[in-house]
Amino acid sequence: MLPTRLAERLAKVFLEHPRAVGETYAGHFRQATRIGASLIAVGAACFVHALFPGLFVRTASDKIRSLAAQVDKRMGTVQPPVSSIANPANDYPLPPLMMSEKPSN
Repeated sequence: MLPTRLAERLAKVFLEHPRAVGETYAGHFRQATRIGASLIAVGAACFVHALFPGLFVRTASDKIRSLAAQVDKRMGTVQPPVSSIANPANDYPLPPLMMSEKPSN
């Protein structure tokens, strides 16, 4: 049997957060692992996109929005889409120097 203090610390580390979000340890492990694997895959797509800009053009932004919506739904919260906050007219605004127009001197 573990000493009481150690058992309390282990319970806090392993169980406090899953319980706070209404999950078991195993359920939380599955969800966190699934989300983590998705983020690793999206990160790899970002590296490929950095080298070849024509590939995976919307992969990261679409997956991040999808994951955020899934987490919000599970947590019972809904956040406005990032694009509606940043710029409702254009989901993917380009920095001024990357636009087709030349900067004025």
